[in-house]
Amino acid sequence: MIQTGKMIPLIVFTKERLKKFPDVPCAGELGYSIPPMIWRGVVVKKGTPQNIVDILEAAYKKAMDSDMYKAFEKQGLLDLVPGYLGSKDFAADLDREYEVYKKIIQKLAK
Repeated sequence: MIQTGKMIPLIVFTKERLKKFPDVPCAGELGYSIPPMIWRGVVVKKGTPQNIVDILEAAYKKAMDSDMYKAFEKQGLLDLVPGYLGSKDFAADLDREYEVYKKIIQKLAK
């Protein structure tokens, strides 16, 4: 709908402007704190040996770099925001997200 002009985006809920929509302001530049975005990820049981984590991480990275997955991302507009995170960065993002929602739930529980 955006491409046909039937809809005009007013804002994107990201920290930075999107390359695909450079004229559309983002929430981050307007001073709004952005909650975590929807994500897709794979987790393993705590205590999984690092060599297994490394094998899985390499396999998923290879799959995400494939032409087939890139086409899937593009078709679903999943490529608007870079999406791949290695295991350490993904774990850090999950920890940050946990803290965000923990504060929200504590505030609502009062």
